[in-house]
Amino acid sequence: MIYRREIDGLRALAVLPVILFHAGISTFQGGFVGVDIFFVISGYLITTILLSEMSQGRFSITHFYERRARRILPALYFVMLCCLPFAWYLLPPTHLEDFSESAATVTLFLSNVLFWSESGYFGVESDLKPLLHTWSLAVEEQYYLLFPLLLMGLWRFRKRWTFLALILISLVSLLSAHWGAEHAPSATFFLLHTRFWELGIGAITAFILKYHHKEPFQTDTQVSSNISTKVSAECLSLLGLLGIGYAIVAFDDHTPFPSLYTLIPTLGTALIILFATPNTVAGRLLGVKPLVGIGLISYSAYLWHQPLFAFARHYSFYDVSTHWFLLLCALALSLAYLTWRFIESPFRDKQRISRRALFAFTLAGGTFFLTLGITGDIQNGFEERYVRNQTVPKGDINHIDFHRYLDETYHECTPTHLAQEAPRYAGYVRCKQSKEDKKIDIALIGDSHAEHLFIGVSEALHDKNVVYYLQNKKPLLSTPDFDNIFEHVTHEPSIQTVILTMHYFKKLEDFTSLSELEKALDQTTGHLIAQGKNVILIGDVPRFQFDPFICAYSITPQNSGLCESPISEINIINEAFLKRIANKNRIEYIQIDDLICQNSICNMAQGDTLLYRDSHHLNIPGSRYVGSAMIERTSLLSPALTAP
Repeated sequence: MIYRREIDGLRALAVLPVILFHAGISTFQGGFVGVDIFFVISGYLITTILLSEMSQGRFSITHFYERRARRILPALYFVMLCCLPFAWYLLPPTHLEDFSESAATVTLFLSNVLFWSESGYFGVESDLKPLLHTWSLAVEEQYYLLFPLLLMGLWRFRKRWTFLALILISLVSLLSAHWGAEHAPSATFFLLHTRFWELGIGAITAFILKYHHKEPFQTDTQVSSNISTKVSAECLSLLGLLGIGYAIVAFDDHTPFPSLYTLIPTLGTALIILFATPNTVAGRLLGVKPLVGIGLISYSAYLWHQPLFAFARHYSFYDVSTHWFLLLCALALSLAYLTWRFIESPFRDKQRISRRALFAFTLAGGTFFLTLGITGDIQNGFEERYVRNQTVPKGDINHIDFHRYLDETYHECTPTHLAQEAPRYAGYVRCKQSKEDKKIDIALIGDSHAEHLFIGVSEALHDKNVVYYLQNKKPLLSTPDFDNIFEHVTHEPSIQTVILTMHYFKKLEDFTSLSELEKALDQTTGHLIAQGKNVILIGDVPRFQFDPFICAYSITPQNSGLCESPISEINIINEAFLKRIANKNRIEYIQIDDLICQNSICNMAQGDTLLYRDSHHLNIPGSRYVGSAMIERTSLLSPALTAP
């Protein structure tokens, strides 16, 4: 197989946006498409090798799996090994238990299945998982296990039929992904059957180059002299670059993904593979030394970046500045070079590392991490490392348990079409109601800071049917994916009361200024009032600069834990502009930070009960405490509203 510099440059174009996306650099909000670029490249390279060896009658499944093991496992196991001391020191029991589970599933190439069953890719909790990024390796390994067998089964037929079969399978996978992006987003994101088509695009590209004699790196005089061919190559390869660039800056975590939208970066990648050469502008751009160098170490860079970011967030309790993230990016690339130089390269050299030594290493490494992972899971994240703070023995700090409780306790939204149209997050519909009745009395609308009040509000208003609808994009309520729900809330006569609240600090990121956010809230409130709704505006809970495990656990019995923090300035600012909106529209405003704060000092715990599950989300007891106290301050418990 002839070496192509532009492919390594394309690898750099894939890995850098992924790293910058995970670093939270807003310009690269669609940087996660770098994984999709990798999938297309992998599908192309693997299929090219398979076609070459099968056509020459020298294909060996053992040799194929050996090459994959040399390419993937040594660097992966090395990075995982380096993660262990940091995981032991920095991760609280619940997070170390999750880390242990992921370490075990990585060795079985099933980490994508694990993360599918957890909180999803775009959630806050996902940023704290050091091995989250291994989901894509699991998808590729599953593909590597199955695709050679599929190709061997089809090889007896004519190449045209094999090619058409591959197109058909990829098309079915693409349509499944587009449907699943709306109806089963988490499974669609993580699992092979809805990612196969991306690797399939790479495989189809390999077939085109192999059997249509259009290798872009050939320098046939007749082809080179064909002006139309040269112009087409220039235009199509540049179009591919533009498609990738557009996806990186225009996509975000609200883009249905993977779906038909994903064709933009994946077909862009295919166009570059097909048409970019050293004689084209795109090929020359991708072939520059810095990009080629990063492309060579791209796999190790991908392995290193997520653990570095996750451990930094744990160490600083999620308060990592952009400056530090950029330094961590540089560190990831530096470690990637060392790993490529001293781990990847030696293991890929069959003269230095024999097949027997490789398989022995693979077996030993897999056994070690599988055993360690199972042990960590059984031991509940080795919680004996910490002493439970006996002053705060109760409370759940697990996101999964909170959302599992919502799913098991409350009902899907009615009418049923609203459950399908509600914005989705982490694999479940962000819309629940307290009763199964179709008649809804009270709507709680906002983002996750509305959701975490729902349990307490529903239990306090046990004779009412309360529903929550969540969305996260500006303008606050009327968005393309929220219009139907917003129209339902405003025009449904049974919904007499609308409670508005949200993570105002986070919401500011969607607006250019606080005054713009205030204006949007004012307009939304005014629209609801015009429709005859009783609107109640709720303040926000205080945000802490540390996670609840600091409060719940102590490193030594003498350390009583850290539960207190001064109230943040943003809460004070929020209170001022929320009061202005309430006074202007003559609606109720309920301040709730004083339920947790006294004399400007806020406490994650009240008595012996922990209230938070992360630095700014309430847990189940916290929802009951704050939600019920909040309702007691409103007019919703007046006799007129509680009468049958």
